[in-house]
Amino acid sequence: MAETKTTAPTPAKTAKPRSTTSTTDTIKTQAADLKKSAKATLDSASKKTSAATKKTVDAAKKNPKTTAAIAAGAAAAIAGAAVAATKLSKGTTKKPATARKPAAKKPAAKTTAAKSTTAKK
Repeated sequence: MAETKTTAPTPAKTAKPRSTTSTTDTIKTQAADLKKSAKATLDSASKKTSAATKKTVDAAKKNPKTTAAIAAGAAAAIAGAAVAATKLSKGTTKKPATARKPAAKKPAAKTTAAKSTTAKK
């Protein structure tokens, strides 16, 4: 007799193994990168603000009259904005108008009608 070869069934392909880094690790890495970026931005903004402040102070010392005029203008602008904001906020909470009372009626003018004279008999 002829010998029949039996082959073992091939195993089904398994899913690819997940990457070694988990989602949590990825998020932690991204957070660390964002933190570094935020610190660098803060340092840059701090340096620029410091330089601008220094320039402003120097300009104010050189031109005190101009500085006073700018300050007065800024104060007026801020005060105007505050007044406008106050008026706008009061407008929304306005009480309803009360009904007006009708004016009191004037007494009728006396008419001078001809008096009837009764004849005495």
